[in-house]
Order: sequence, then structure tokens, then C-alpha cells
Amino acid sequence: MLLGPVFSVEMVTSSRRTRYFAVRALYGSVLLLAFWMVYESHFGYYTARTTDIASVANFTAAFFNAFAVLQLLAIALLGPAMAAGTIATERERRTIEYLFVANLSNLEIVFGKLAARLLQIVSLVLVGLPILALAMLLGGIAPEALVVAFLITVSTVLAVATLSIAVSVWSARAREAVTRAYLVLLALFLVPPILSMLQYQAGAIYDKLLAPINEHLLASNPFWILQSVLSGASASGYSPAWQTVGILLRNHLMLSVGALVAATIAVRPVHLHQTGLAPKRRRRLMHLLRPKPDNHPMLWKEIFAEPAASRLGLVGRIALAAIVLGVLGPTLYMFVTTVGNYGLNDTESFQTCSLIMGSVVGCGALLLIAARAAGAVTSEKERACWDSLISTPLSPHQIVLAKILGNIYALRGAMVILLLIWGMGVIVDTAFLKVVPFLLGTLLIVALFAGSLGVMFSLWCKSSLRSMGLTLVVGVFFGGAYLFCCVPVIFLEGGEELFLAPCVPFLLAFPGVLYMEGARILEYDPELVAAYVLGNLAYLVTALLLYGGSVGNFDSLTGRTGRYAFHPDGPPRSPEIMVAEVVDTDE
Repeated sequence: MLLGPVFSVEMVTSSRRTRYFAVRALYGSVLLLAFWMVYESHFGYYTARTTDIASVANFTAAFFNAFAVLQLLAIALLGPAMAAGTIATERERRTIEYLFVANLSNLEIVFGKLAARLLQIVSLVLVGLPILALAMLLGGIAPEALVVAFLITVSTVLAVATLSIAVSVWSARAREAVTRAYLVLLALFLVPPILSMLQYQAGAIYDKLLAPINEHLLASNPFWILQSVLSGASASGYSPAWQTVGILLRNHLMLSVGALVAATIAVRPVHLHQTGLAPKRRRRLMHLLRPKPDNHPMLWKEIFAEPAASRLGLVGRIALAAIVLGVLGPTLYMFVTTVGNYGLNDTESFQTCSLIMGSVVGCGALLLIAARAAGAVTSEKERACWDSLISTPLSPHQIVLAKILGNIYALRGAMVILLLIWGMGVIVDTAFLKVVPFLLGTLLIVALFAGSLGVMFSLWCKSSLRSMGLTLVVGVFFGGAYLFCCVPVIFLEGGEELFLAPCVPFLLAFPGVLYMEGARILEYDPELVAAYVLGNLAYLVTALLLYGGSVGNFDSLTGRTGRYAFHPDGPPRSPEIMVAEVVDTDE
């Protein structure tokens, strides 16, 4: 029986968790806010439109388009967090052995977990049904559009859940499983649309090399299919959309079946492989070049002893490589085209491309910094080495600062990519060099905030998964998602430029935009300069406050008592001994 005891236990335990109720309430509030925003754009104070039947139908159609996109966004953003930690959490808590010794097959374990998480995601999606029914009372939504959106939503839920479960089977910890699942979805949903931009620039090169693969990837992208179907429906009817939706359903079904079969076959062998092999000590070139700990043992541990990319696993590395190639590919092509064919005369298009790609890479790097910092303390507790760390004479200032700086240093690869993109901009236009320090400074300031935020939540929370969720929700909201809530207030009250101050994409791109459009911005929108300066100062001050709060509450949050909590100097001990006590054995 597939829906056996695992499914029953999962439904009972997950239904009692308060965070799922909070997520549903938040999702419903977002949909209601979207309903009000679309209404304001059609019948607001400044629109001066008459409320006839045609305008009401246009309003409901516009809301339905926004509703369908938000529904897919909720599945893509919240689905991995709900499903990717199932098997990994059992392995992390050492309770998966009890499932193996019970009279349960692999299919019952995996399918029971999958069915319970599918119901949780479906219950989230059903929150929007009453809101959509409210809009349908006004008319303007075709039944065919409802069927198309329903089919795309169901296939996306199934694909995201099964893919997350499969990633969880090959992950040792829940935090690693969630990170890998997000990387895979980001590669599947973001890279194909970026590569499709080369179709208008590369022409024959795109058709010969990328088109065959990218067309299949785009056919599996629910956002791409949804927009193409809804936009083409208004002009040419729904007859050509069914074939496109059918291809999407076929691809998602094949992906789901393949992921489910792979997870079912591998759930026991993977666990036995991970627990039956001794950890390997990897001797790398950097191990020979790294300095001695000296007077900063904690910082040395975070920089040289903590693994960064190795925790992504093979799937995570492939997804990360696809994202990097998807970002660098169009940028390199634009650079070669600008330098080779136009003789450095057409620089505006390349500078625009470099600013967009730099902002994308910067935002992704900041999210990874925040996610990694969210497990800075909780991962130490999960590896049972936190007690050894706080028993050393290291002060809270040394521990917290090393955790923050170590997380920033761990993503030095993203910094190399950014420097490469900015370097190409300098080659195209040497005057762009004076913009690079501002771009780099803004990135470091926001990275300091992301690291401080993650470490603070890691100190407060008991598990890495909960800490990561809170860190990403707070960081994404204040980093730019708040604009979704503030847009109506902006246009009703005025002063919209200052609302951009906390927006991270705006801060990462504004120095380049100011360089390209300096005269016009200084003449017509000088508030944008004030917003950029205010945003950098706000993130810097907030990062310092978060750091101070983490250091000040370190002893109370960690339960550190005794003379070492207040006298960090303690008895003299060599840094090598202190580091040896806390460095993980499988570095």
C-alpha cells in the first residue's frame, strides 16, 4: 500500500506546524494585494476610466494573468522549501534507519513522503481559489484560460515536488537539499530565457548550436509557456495553445516519473554509501598554500577549513555551471560582437548587457551568502561540534565576525565572474573603470548585511532549515520584494525615487546607469542619487546593528557560561590546538 504509515505520519506532523498556516495566510494576502493593485491600475483615482462591461472584463483578464504568474512563483519559491528536506531531515536526525528496518519498501517511503508534500503544496495553491472565484463573478476570464492555467499549475507542482524529493535523497542535510533544489530550478527556469535572447543577436550561431537544446528547455518552462499561451490567446484564440501545453505536460510527466524512479531505487543505497564510507581527506593545492592560524584561528577555520562548493554536490555543481554559462555566454558574445564587428563604437548595448548580467550575478551571490550564513551556527550544532567551539577562549566578537567574513569569502567565485564582466566593460570603454569601485563597494556592503542577517537568524533558530527560510524571506522582502506592496502608495503619494533605496538590484546597477545617463539623471531625477547613497548607508548601518546584536546576545543565545564567556583571554593555549578542536574532520 503506497499511502501507508509514512504518509499518515507526515500528514499529522506537517499539519501541526504553524509556519504552514503563516505561509498560506501570507500567500492569500499577496493575492488580495495584487487584486487591489490591478483594480487601482484600471479604476483608480488617476485612471479616469468608465466602468463599462468591456473595462471590467479587461480588469478581470489582467488580474487572472497576474494571478497565474503569482501562483507559479509561489510553487517555485515555496515548493522546494516544503519538499526538499524530507528525506534529508530523516537522515540528518538519524531516524531514517528506523524506516529502513520497518516493513516498508522504498516506494512506500518515497511515495509517502512525496504524497504528503504534494498535499501541502496543493493546499497552498487552493488558498487562491476563493480569490479567483471572486474575480470570476465579474466575467472576462475564458474557461479555456482556466483549464490551461490549471494544467500548467498541476504539472509544475508535480515536477517541483518530485525533483525536490530526488535531490533530498542524495543530500546529507536538509539545508544542502534545499540549496541544491533551488539551484536546479533556477537553472531550469532562468537560463533558457537568457539564452533565448541570443536568438535576436546571434542568428545563425543560435540556430545551429543552442536552438535544439534550448527549445526543449523552454518547452518545459512553465513561466515561458504560460506567458506565450496567454499572450497568444488574445490575438489568435486558444487552438494553437493546446499543443504547447501538451508538450509541457509530457516533459513534466517524464521528469517527474524519472525523478521518482531514481529516488525510489537510490534511497537505501545512497544512505548506505554515505554512512559506510569513511570521510576522505582531500589534499588540494590551496591546502599547501594556506597560511598558519597565528592570532586569528576562528577566521582561519571559516576561510580555509569550511567547505563551500563541495556541499552543493554533483547536481548542484551542474546547475551552478549552467547558470554561470547562461550568464557569461550572452555577455561574452556581446563583447566579441562589440569589439570585433563595430570597432568599439557601439558600446551602449554592451554596457546595458553587462549591467543587467552583473546585477543578476550579484543578486544570486547575495542570496547564496545569506543562505550559507543562515547555517553558520546551526550547522555546527548539527555536526555536534558547537559545544567544543564555545568552550574555547574565543570571544563572541571573534566567532561572529569570522562567521560573517567567512561566508562572504566563500563566494569568491561569484566575485571573479563579476570582475570578468566589469573587466569586459572596461575594455569596451576605459572610462567605465571609475564606476567599478562603486559597484564593488555596494556589493560588499550588501554582502555584509546578508552575512550579518544570516548569522543572526542562525543564532536564534534551532535548525538550519528554519534559519534559512527566515533569512531568505526577510532578505528578499527588504531587498526588493517590498516594492510589490509599495507600488500603489508610491504612485499615490509621490516621491517614488526614495522608495528604491533598499532595492538591491537598483543599488547594484545604479552606478553604471548614472555613468551612462549622468546628465539626464542629474537634471530630471536627482533623487535617484540620494536614494543610492541612502540605500548604501542604510544597509551598512543595519549590518553593524545586526552584528552588534549578535555579539551582545551571543552568550544568552548559546548558553555560554563560565569565565571564558566574560574573560576571552583565558589560560594560554596555542591557536593550532583551538582550531584542531573545532575543525570538521571531513574538510
